[in-house]
Amino acid sequence: MARTHQDNSRNWLSDPQTGAMSLKQRLILRVGLVLTITWLVEVVYSNSVVWHKTQDLIEHQTQLMAKSWITVVEQGGIDGLTLIEEPNFMLLGWLNDQLVIKQGHGDFDKPNNKKTYDTKIGQDKWIISSLCQNNACLLVGLKDTERRCTVKVLVILIFLPLLIIFILTMLAMNIAVKSGLRPLNTLAEKVSCASVDKLTPFQDESNTKELLPLIQALNQLMLNMKAQLIKERQFLDTCTHELRTPVTAFIAQIQSLHMPDKNSDSFLMNINNAALRVVRVANQFLSLAKSHNRELLKEQHERFDLCELLRQMVIELVHDHEQCDCQMQGLITLEVEADPLAMEMVIKNLIENALRYGQSTEDGKVKLILSCHRYDEMVIISIEDGGSGIDEQYRHKVLQRFYRVPGQGVEGAGLGLSIVSDVTAGYGGDVVLAKSQELGGLQVTVSLKGIAV
Repeated sequence: MARTHQDNSRNWLSDPQTGAMSLKQRLILRVGLVLTITWLVEVVYSNSVVWHKTQDLIEHQTQLMAKSWITVVEQGGIDGLTLIEEPNFMLLGWLNDQLVIKQGHGDFDKPNNKKTYDTKIGQDKWIISSLCQNNACLLVGLKDTERRCTVKVLVILIFLPLLIIFILTMLAMNIAVKSGLRPLNTLAEKVSCASVDKLTPFQDESNTKELLPLIQALNQLMLNMKAQLIKERQFLDTCTHELRTPVTAFIAQIQSLHMPDKNSDSFLMNINNAALRVVRVANQFLSLAKSHNRELLKEQHERFDLCELLRQMVIELVHDHEQCDCQMQGLITLEVEADPLAMEMVIKNLIENALRYGQSTEDGKVKLILSCHRYDEMVIISIEDGGSGIDEQYRHKVLQRFYRVPGQGVEGAGLGLSIVSDVTAGYGGDVVLAKSQELGGLQVTVSLKGIAV
């Protein structure tokens, strides 16, 4: 099985049969594209340069030929001289307005100044240079056809070897990229061989600087996985312990009912409390599981009155606490659209935490202030108590699962505020813990975004 994973990781890097372009192919394609564009640009640029430079060369050549032949014309004695026909060359000479020399099929008037220009005779382009000196004038022309052929030959001779070099470079680059990706292939094999039971940090044995950030990220991921596994094991241990203890007490109380010297009412009350604790812990675990499914929270939403739900939860949870003084502030009604069970989880855990930890050390009473407000798109739920509060150094930790503030004698699994935090995050909100300015204990403020109607 591990061997199959190794083959898959290697194919992902260099085998196109996976259906996606491999990393090696991406590198070769991009470098090859850059080289191809560079080669084409160089061809176009060089062709343009050669084209203009050869034209300048021919123009200069016609000027030199004109200077050479005008000396011959000035000497005289060549009246009516006709040279051998040359299809790519033209020569006309005048002495005292008389045409004394001619070569080629050109019909031009006597020039009167020095000039070099292009002209078209039939289907051919010619480069003409004229020169006048004393009583002599000369006109020399060269057909441009030869230059065009010369330019094409030069470009081919120059860039055909470059094309061969380009192909050889691509082949060499393919080998180089394959060799360069070998450390990445090795790392992929190590990752595929890693298991949950054996998470050891990876080492960069190739000393490749570019792979170091990836290796560090993988090692950090492994540390996070280890921490998560530890939390999951703690979760199972806590479940076992928290459920086993009340169930054991429950069984013991049932067995004690057969003892005649005991008060049956007292035993029944203990049985009831133990059973209620089992139900409360089980409900917390179920709430925690649901709070992690944020997609489910988004799908299951109804329109209801959040303030009315808050009042119902207060009546349900506070009426059995004779020593509780509860006040409600803020809005009387607030229509929201959300998952009512999720909102019930949040409110229930906030009130239960306040009842369990908000007892005043002075008179033993529990004083609570609950409020519900709306600010633009944010819905704010706040609960304050008069207990001992939570030190600032522990406030960010109590939002994590299974964490309990040291030194508190109250029983619990450390799940209440973590459930509130998970549900709140699912609605794009936040949980803030602070000191209550009015009661002196803990103030928990929950903000929920986008649920107000």
